[in-house]
Amino acid sequence: MITKQNTLMEQENWDYLIILDACRYDCFEKSVHSFFKGTLTEAVSSGSCTLEWCIRTFDTGSYSEVTYVSSNPFINSRMELRGFRASSVFHGIEIK
Repeated sequence: MITKQNTLMEQENWDYLIILDACRYDCFEKSVHSFFKGTLTEAVSSGSCTLEWCIRTFDTGSYSEVTYVSSNPFINSRMELRGFRASSVFHGIEIK
């Protein structure tokens, strides 16, 4: 049975959470152990695009200590998109 990504995020006590946007599990599985140690867990995403994923992932819970780092300009500190204002969800937003 494949776990929901939100469930994993809520259950784990993490200091760093790295989410690879648009990265297929089967492709990542082939190379992950060259870069990271640990257990790889397959999970179902809560959205089919970045904005949908953010809306469905961060609609509940406290993320006031989280800095969101991304290269995707859809999630930014300046504007609201489809009702999602990242600046009111996260401590900080860094676009790289």
